[in-house]
Amino acid sequence: MNASAARAHAAGTASSVPSDGVEPAALVEALMAPFVGTSEEPRFSVVSAPLVDPERALAAIDGDGIAFIGPDGDATIGLERAFEFSAGIGSLAALRSALVPKLAALRSASRGGGVEPFALGAIAFDAYDATRATDSAFAELGRGAFVIPRVAYAIRSGKGFVVAAGRPAERARLSALANRLLRRLAEPIAPVAVHVVGVVDSDAERFGASVADANVAIARGDFDKVVLARRMTLTLDAPIDAASLLRSLGQRSPNAHRFLLSRGSTTFVGATPERLVACRDGRVSTVALAGTTRPGAASELVASRKDRAEHRWVVDAIRGALEPLCEPGLSIPTEPHARELRDLVHLESAIEGRLIEGRDVFDVIEALHPTPAVGGAPREPALAHIARAEPFGRGFYAAPFGIVDASGDADVVVALRSGVFHACTASLFAGSGIVAGSVPDTELAETDLKLRALLGALGDEPAS
Repeated sequence: MNASAARAHAAGTASSVPSDGVEPAALVEALMAPFVGTSEEPRFSVVSAPLVDPERALAAIDGDGIAFIGPDGDATIGLERAFEFSAGIGSLAALRSALVPKLAALRSASRGGGVEPFALGAIAFDAYDATRATDSAFAELGRGAFVIPRVAYAIRSGKGFVVAAGRPAERARLSALANRLLRRLAEPIAPVAVHVVGVVDSDAERFGASVADANVAIARGDFDKVVLARRMTLTLDAPIDAASLLRSLGQRSPNAHRFLLSRGSTTFVGATPERLVACRDGRVSTVALAGTTRPGAASELVASRKDRAEHRWVVDAIRGALEPLCEPGLSIPTEPHARELRDLVHLESAIEGRLIEGRDVFDVIEALHPTPAVGGAPREPALAHIARAEPFGRGFYAAPFGIVDASGDADVVVALRSGVFHACTASLFAGSGIVAGSVPDTELAETDLKLRALLGALGDEPAS
């Protein structure tokens, strides 16, 4: 590809050269074409790129990156931060006022097509209690932010793209990141090569006691349900390779959303079955996911009064949160169905509606999170109990994680089946919903089932 063809490619015009056959240098030249001149106005550039497994792009992350991979095949893997916006529950209006104009400005300055300007982000669960320290495992990751990456690999509707965002003065750094990314796209991903060599703390004894305490609080009338989390801390024989782990999680949980946030030497990663909200052209969809059992016991789960009651609390909470934000006539099924995953089965109800004028995904996140599926019911007394009962801050576990673009479309999940990796240490998290009559051993067994997602991806499922 010559220089003129490269510029045409960057501008989104037709090219006779298929992207799979283009040399990385030509793609980088095309990507960097808009980053010329002395203007400090930000630019957003898109070029077509080979369609490869998104895990290959993950290997290009070196201490600062974020990824979001959907079960429909769409994926975004971002390197470094062109722009960053603080995000917390209770301050999403401020996030909106800063982020939305930036995305709009990038959209007006974009070159190339196929990918809208976007931001990826995570919001810490414990933003509800600013006085409570986040678990030390999360310290390097911060309290929560949405970021527009400098360079990213994106898959949209079965097509691959490389994008860049920033100012002309950053051209050299953007070019270096794009070169690194494109080199990684050509390299295979090795299988997970680490092993669990020890359990530092399974948290099982403390968790069982906390279930008993929650039963007392429920009997006293403090709340109807509370979701208690357990942490398992492991030692590994080597630092984890995030690309290998995400691929393993995808193989084990092909219908889950996978996510990753990396800062410095710490990586938060997981594969969740639970979507908090998706927005498409003004329509919102979410999922009530509550009630859990072992594989092969779906009929028992559907018939369980305890699990159906737990599920109904989540459905009712979502209805109450969405009705003020949506036009009349939410679509809510009358009965849940069993969703069978590899390691467990959930009760699930899909809920949809259309946002009223002036409302957006940030309103929905603030209204929904945390649902009774990860917090409890009623919300405030359940959250107060969690703060007393759990000896660690949840960080990004069970918190919103997702992507929003310049058109207002978004996909945000609840970051379950997740863990934090730092050097040769891993902290994995799982929770269980406690209602009247919950049995500590049964709830502990449920957390064991949920921990299998990451333990299995690591190739080890040690006894607690």
